[in-house]
Amino acid sequence: MIPQVASEELSDYIDVFCDRGFFTVEDTERILTAGMKFGLKPKIHANELDYSGGIQTGVKYNALSVDHLEFTGDEEIECLLASEPCQPSCPVQPFSWA
Repeated sequence: MIPQVASEELSDYIDVFCDRGFFTVEDTERILTAGMKFGLKPKIHANELDYSGGIQTGVKYNALSVDHLEFTGDEEIECLLASEPCQPSCPVQPFSWA
């Protein structure tokens, strides 16, 4: 699917939900690598449900954004601080579940 999406210019980004019950770090790395091979820019949704390693993966792959971040500890904060500029989003999703 990724090669066709890229060849038809249907997306500029490869976006992965790296979290418990969804994609693992290993899955996320494979998906990001495949998308980046076709010029898609990485974005990550991570750590909304648990400490998933998604923040670190987003930093490793220089993601344009790392979103959700409800589970962010000292290790994740240190990783973000040591990274190139990255646009983490504020954790607001749970507040919209009325």
